[in-house]
Amino acid sequence: MLAYLLLRFAAFLCATLPVPWVSHSGFFFGSLGYFLMGAKKKHIQENYQKLGFSKGQSLRLAVLSLGNYGRLITEILRTQGFTEQTVLGWDIENEPLLKQAYASGRGIAMVTFHFGNWDIAGFSLSLRGYPVSAIADHIGNPRMNRFFIETRENKKLKIIPSGKATQSIDAALQKGEIVAFLFDRPLLAGGLEVLFGSHRVRIPKGAFYFARKWGCRLLVGHALRLGPNRFRPTVVCEIPVEMTDNEEADMLAAAQKTMDTYRQVITACPEQWHMFRPFGT
Repeated sequence: MLAYLLLRFAAFLCATLPVPWVSHSGFFFGSLGYFLMGAKKKHIQENYQKLGFSKGQSLRLAVLSLGNYGRLITEILRTQGFTEQTVLGWDIENEPLLKQAYASGRGIAMVTFHFGNWDIAGFSLSLRGYPVSAIADHIGNPRMNRFFIETRENKKLKIIPSGKATQSIDAALQKGEIVAFLFDRPLLAGGLEVLFGSHRVRIPKGAFYFARKWGCRLLVGHALRLGPNRFRPTVVCEIPVEMTDNEEADMLAAAQKTMDTYRQVITACPEQWHMFRPFGT
């Protein structure tokens, strides 16, 4: 109960205080978090080194990433402050590709990742009338779990609980809707093993499995933070999914192309990449 009350109080503060002040405060406290992470901060720095950054650059980027993550938390807490008028004011980069894919009626598996603000990426579509579903893990505290679901559903974003996702995903794609998949969730086993530069990493195969199963379009998208209350939602590209007799090879090829695109995106704006677990071996 106490945790939920603190969450509601924090949400109240984030919603009522001036946006620039809230954003800068989130960055400040997020940056301080670097010094409280203990051994975990080593994972962040090593992830940046796998992108080709030096140790000094990786240290700086790790602090910036946590600062921006602090901003992300404040943005989630003040989700109701992102009015429809505000969100529609952010043009979607490469929206013609999105419109063309949606008009095909085949459904869209939208791959996104822990970069910028992935909730904003979803809101940018749902508030424009695109039917979007996102898969979300359950939070242990039922009241907190409901709070986060309601903040997203109020932006017309449908939430699919991760524990019973298959039927809901099938139904949404068969109706020609959009389903968002978080791509960069490193696995210890299973999934698909792809190359992250010269490092191997296992990732979930859900987006690629469903894209192949239903013949839907596979797009890569994200929302880059430009400043307090300013974002650039982007449809990066379409990833082709082959339909041969070798299902595993088809999924693997699409996953590798997606990983190559992912690496290019996060290298361009590394301070907005939020990967706090080891990514690649």
